[in-house]
Amino acid sequence: MHSLDPGSPNPLYAQLAEQLRRRIARGELQPGDRLWSESELCDRFGVSRGTVREALDVLASEGLLQRIAGKGTFIAEPSRARRSKLLGMIVPYLRDSLTTDMLRGAESVLHRAGYSLIFCHSDGALDVERAQFERLQAEGASGIILFPLAEEGEAALLRRYFAPDFPLVAIDRRLPGAQTDIVLADNRRGAYLAVRHLLSAGHTRIACITAPDRPSSVQDRIAGYEQALREADILPLAAVSLALRPGQPSGSSAAPEYSSEELEPVQRLLNMRGAPTALFCINDFIAFGVMRYLTARKMRVPQDVAIAGFDDLAIAAYMPTPLTTVAQPKQAIGMQAAELLLSRLANPALPPREIVLPTELVVRASSGAPRNSEPVAPGRQRRGRT
Repeated sequence: MHSLDPGSPNPLYAQLAEQLRRRIARGELQPGDRLWSESELCDRFGVSRGTVREALDVLASEGLLQRIAGKGTFIAEPSRARRSKLLGMIVPYLRDSLTTDMLRGAESVLHRAGYSLIFCHSDGALDVERAQFERLQAEGASGIILFPLAEEGEAALLRRYFAPDFPLVAIDRRLPGAQTDIVLADNRRGAYLAVRHLLSAGHTRIACITAPDRPSSVQDRIAGYEQALREADILPLAAVSLALRPGQPSGSSAAPEYSSEELEPVQRLLNMRGAPTALFCINDFIAFGVMRYLTARKMRVPQDVAIAGFDDLAIAAYMPTPLTTVAQPKQAIGMQAAELLLSRLANPALPPREIVLPTELVVRASSGAPRNSEPVAPGRQRRGRT
């Protein structure tokens, strides 16, 4: 058995309950087996009798243990176990409509199914995410919808706190090293449509602006950018990474204000000979920050530089120059993730599933044609659907 951690914010009784819960889930403790006595559990885990009793009370309330007077405590038959009606949802931040709409979609489905949802965020940090795992474990959550950080060690952290068959659905990006259900937007196709639109507006020099971290969603968008240019017989530029401070932007749905140092790569790009006339930004926050930066330097959007983003956050339509962007089906992602989680709860043996939902190009003023140019590709549509 693993030892308990007195320094953890997760109470000792909850840690002990989870240790025993895992052994039952793995089949190490079979239905009908007699559990160790309270004194034996105290000796094994180095905890007080009160801690042991609290842990056993939790497992008995879940239907995993059966107490028989005069005989002891036994592992309950599966038919006696009843699953908690609490589920968890963890996202990296709470700053925009992307996460709030996903939450709204998930909650609507789970509420109808009789479940309650505990919503928490990781603040983009693996240690905070770990604390949220412990919190949900202590609350007895039966499953989790996770917007992963996609950092090294994240999958191992999940395995540390939850049994291999614990119901888990990832959203937005793949979780390296973990076999989970996942719900994604069609990031590659959405980026492809945005760049095709810029080409159709007459832009032939288009750069991709991204952040340093590149989870699967960002990699897919970069691939869509490159595909659209190669199909137009244009050599793609290498994606330009901004040196953004950790956690930028945070805690606000307003357009971010990046420093000159953070946006120096954009300035270098625009100072070069044959500078791009259009920028495809990997998300709307970067697009907002770049637009502010250019406007402060008396550059016009789209006359001097056109901009397209990705996500279609609520503020996109209300920027000084409304932003052309790719809309994610935010509520649908949450709803589909909830449906997958419910089916996983009903049948834990299902193989991992991946669902990719369509995105939609929303054309606004920021992607206008450059001066003295003709469209590269025929036709222009107000909206394009993947």
